Amino acid sequence: MNIKNLTKSVSVLACGALVLASCQSKDVYDPSSKAAEQQAKYEQTFTEQFGNVASDQLWNTAESFTVTVSTANLGVVRIYTSYPTAAGATYLASETLQAGTTKTFNLAKPQDVETLYVAFFDEDGAVVVKPITDSGETVEFGDGTSNGAKAYGLKTRALTGSTFTYGSDAADDAYASSIPSDAKEVSQYHQTQSGNYYVSESTTKVNCWSGNCNIYFGSGNYTIKEWYTRDNTNVYLLPGANVTFTSELNENYNGNNWYIAEGATLSAEKISYNFQLYNRGTIKSKDLYLYAGAYIYNANTIEVTGEVAVKNNDAQIVNGGTLTATNLSVEGSGSVQNLETMNISEKTVVNSNGCGWQNDGTYYTGEFLYQAGSSSVINNCKLTCDDFKMILGDGNMADKCFKLSGEASIVCKNFAMGIGYLLMESNSQVAVSEKAIFGITKADYGVYGVGDDYAVFHAPTISKGSVTSYSAGNIGVQEQASRSQGYEVSYYGQLVVASDNHFAQGYSGQYPYYYVDEENVKMYVKGESTAKVISISESQCHPAYNPTDDPTPTPDPTDPTDPDPEPTPDPDDPDEAQIYTVAFEDLGSTDDFDFNDVVLYVEYAAGETTATVYLMAAGGTLAAEVYYGSDKLFSIGAKTDAQMYSQGNTKKFNGVLDWTMITVGSDFDMSKTATTSQFSITVNNSSSTYTINPNTAAGAQPQAIVIANEWAWPTERTNIGTAYPKFTSWVSDSSVDWASSPSGSVIKPTNWK
Repeated sequence: MNIKNLTKSVSVLACGALVLASCQSKDVYDPSSKAAEQQAKYEQTFTEQFGNVASDQLWNTAESFTVTVSTANLGVVRIYTSYPTAAGATYLASETLQAGTTKTFNLAKPQDVETLYVAFFDEDGAVVVKPITDSGETVEFGDGTSNGAKAYGLKTRALTGSTFTYGSDAADDAYASSIPSDAKEVSQYHQTQSGNYYVSESTTKVNCWSGNCNIYFGSGNYTIKEWYTRDNTNVYLLPGANVTFTSELNENYNGNNWYIAEGATLSAEKISYNFQLYNRGTIKSKDLYLYAGAYIYNANTIEVTGEVAVKNNDAQIVNGGTLTATNLSVEGSGSVQNLETMNISEKTVVNSNGCGWQNDGTYYTGEFLYQAGSSSVINNCKLTCDDFKMILGDGNMADKCFKLSGEASIVCKNFAMGIGYLLMESNSQVAVSEKAIFGITKADYGVYGVGDDYAVFHAPTISKGSVTSYSAGNIGVQEQASRSQGYEVSYYGQLVVASDNHFAQGYSGQYPYYYVDEENVKMYVKGESTAKVISISESQCHPAYNPTDDPTPTPDPTDPTDPDPEPTPDPDDPDEAQIYTVAFEDLGSTDDFDFNDVVLYVEYAAGETTATVYLMAAGGTLAAEVYYGSDKLFSIGAKTDAQMYSQGNTKKFNGVLDWTMITVGSDFDMSKTATTSQFSITVNNSSSTYTINPNTAAGAQPQAIVIANEWAWPTERTNIGTAYPKFTSWVSDSSVDWASSPSGSVIKPTNWK
């Protein structure tokens, strides 16, 4: 029977203090005369239902756990039960530590939590997180180490520019505005002499096989079916010329030059091989292939419906206008420079140890794949893509890198990086809108801030995974929930790393899942727009990055304890202290054991001087009082019905949550029943009262239990062994994790604060 069954009826009192079958439904408990008998009956019935109690059973799922923290700097230490991401993280301890402080925390750790995360928040809200698994460990902050990881002594350095010399447009007078007066008409298929020639609109075959020709297309429409030239041939498209090659335009001589004037158009199925082309008009082609020493400077428009390929022997494209294509690849010693606008709708592949790719303007591509690694792959302005992927393999930083100069940016939906270096100068940023995945299995490789001021890498989610180069132009990316060991990424230098959800720092031997240069890197895991140390205004080369108020705690240098007197959770702080449940069972009906007669939530973190106590449920009809020590916390009025009043149910205490704050001492510890016995309930009958405390002796039958979490209590008259089938096993084995897996009828409060 529960508190509610303490009767007010004189006729029921005639049934006596013991439970009698004839009046089970009106059972009474008269504490003034039969307490000892009822207690004995309760203990007997509990054992009959659940078996013998383990000798070490303290009826508490919180374990005593200690950790010593030392810090060289001022900051807030919080010890979390899970990696401190923005949603749902709870902490067991929170305290401001002054510089040079060493502090031992006594924690009440939930028994089902194997790894705790010790987080140090500095004055800017940046955090370093280190995992621990064993009680008694010591964690140091500000000493240049991270979870035992070795600092390899790599120094930040200024970026060097490309090793390529990029070409420029031809001079104005190199373009033709008229046809020379001595020009002859190209009208015969086998004409091979040198000199100046013009093409008539009716001509479809051009031959200058002896070379040393100047060929002019005046204003008009031309269709070329056959084209033959040799060395030192210059071709001029004058304004108004529209020249169409019905098949491939193939120029295989390095000394040949094409000049397309403003207002002229060159169209072909394919343009390829070794020549120089200067464009101030429009070029249209299905494919554009440059080999050998081929060179194109585009000052206006190039439209390619298929692929642009820049390959071996110093082939080069410089775009000073607008270039669009479906795909672009740079290989060998080829190089591409964008000065204005390039739009590659599907894929850009940069794959060589000696190629060059340099963006000085606005570059968009559906997918950017970077393989092999080159010292001349550098972004000086804005690279926008759906997916950015890079894996470069082992090598030195100068060669195996992607460089972002100061104030440049990569703006992408998804980012994936394997072995290699991402080097970021001051005020550059990588802005990921969906997810970043790192799959780096060796030390040192990762993201570096290489300037005097901060660079920013930010993404809503930063995950660990696998990034593998399968073949040229293909990089495989797979997000993984776990890895046995190995680095996933290293962060070095003047760098801000900000995310809403960064993957957890692993704990596997000497291999953390990420390494943080504690002396320089500012890491934010509770919001990608919370890095107080830097703000970037929007420009042509990067989006704005404007930090908001940091939701993580910041220390008050003038107050060593930095107490938080607010009794309700801080709306700017998404984290909350760990909640422990204290659930009481009275000594009434001995077939009940629903442990819902009074249910308290206690919100508390070691290091704090207060705890918040929430009255969550009351299953009795009689008036009752809840105490902490001698202080009365709650008064529960008598009820005329037999329904439970609880948060998470339609019946609440006056329609709102009841809570209060208590002051606790340094010895307050939710892992010990001796401490939690300071909580008690007193039931008030018309003629007497009875006080219920949690047991303090190991191995005794419980009148209250403590669960290190927000526990969902059984519905009224639902036996706890029915609601939680593993409870019976826990009675005889205190190591059993039972409280997280209900299968019967329970009340789980939602949105109760």
